[in-house]
Amino acid sequence: NHSIVRDRAKLVYYYFTHYLINFAFNIISGASITINQIIEKDLDKLMKRTEARPLPTHRITVRKAKLFA
Repeated sequence: NHSIVRDRAKLVYYYFTHYLINFAFNIISGASITINQIIEKDLDKLMKRTEARPLPTHRITVRKAKLFA
């Protein structure tokens, strides 16, 4: 009985740790991508491929992007 409880606790710990690492990775990735978009917003206006992004078109303000990041 004790080994089942111990194994279940290890499994819960494993999944919780995995979830936290995954969550942190996604938050850090989103922040770094947003910071990159802020830095390149003026260049994005000039390129056909990126001219419709939210910052160059002013659909999102730089202030709101910084708060998100």
